[in-house]
Amino acid sequence: MAPIKDRFLTSAVAADAGAARGVGMGRVDLFVTDRCNQSCVFCYFHSKELRERDPEFPFETIEEVLRAGRGRGYREVYISGGEPTVARSLPDIIRRARELGYDRLKMMTNGVRFADPKFVDCVAAAGLTNIALSIHGSSAAVYE
Repeated sequence: MAPIKDRFLTSAVAADAGAARGVGMGRVDLFVTDRCNQSCVFCYFHSKELRERDPEFPFETIEEVLRAGRGRGYREVYISGGEPTVARSLPDIIRRARELGYDRLKMMTNGVRFADPKFVDCVAAAGLTNIALSIHGSSAAVYE
């Protein structure tokens, strides 16, 4: 597997290519953790190999990628992971991105932690601007 920094920067280059073709504006695709609070069998984060390795990406690496994105003129961050809401440093990541001048901070999430009003207040105060909910069931019966 590619080093963490290379994984981030590959996404940034892809975003550059999309922006050059007129497909949206450049953005940083930020993978903040490999952990998740569900066990959906269809998801690649369900694999044993991913669950056994260090799931948290170092804040310093994430900050370096955020700085690189701003250096490219990006104004948007798309936060994902496994499940980004389980990353212990998530509020700090969001706050740092806003401090660096990012206007839009979007996050793909299963939404489980958004049932906690304290969590909602925390990420809103940090500067999260949008969420996209991924709603699936952990089995066919639950999904139906």
